[in-house]
Amino acid sequence: MVQLHQKHEDKVVCITASLDYDESDADAIKGEIKGFLQDREINVTGLLIKEDPIEVQDKFEATIPIVLVYDQQGELRHTFHNGDAAAEPFTYEDDVIPFVEELLKDS
Repeated sequence: MVQLHQKHEDKVVCITASLDYDESDADAIKGEIKGFLQDREINVTGLLIKEDPIEVQDKFEATIPIVLVYDQQGELRHTFHNGDAAAEPFTYEDDVIPFVEELLKDS
C-alpha cells in the first residue's frame, strides 16, 4: 500500500482500516494505530472500525485482510482477499498495484 500511495499519490487515495476496536480502550488503540503508521512513514488515512471482524467479513463476502479497489467514479472494481484456500494469497506487488495501474491507464 505504501508503494502504491507513494508512486501514485496524485491519483490514488489509500485508506487503512483496523478492526482492533475496544470501546474500553479506544484512545490507546487509536494511539497504537497512529504510532504504527508514523513509525513506518505511512502517510495514509487510518480508520478504526467498531464493527465485529466477522460481520465485516460477511458484509464483504471476503476474509481479512481485504483490499477494496474503487475507480475514480466510486465504483467498486475489485476485492482482493485470501478467502480461497486453493489460490495463492494476493500481494500488493503482484496483484493490487498492477490492477490499480491498469485502472489508471483507462481513466
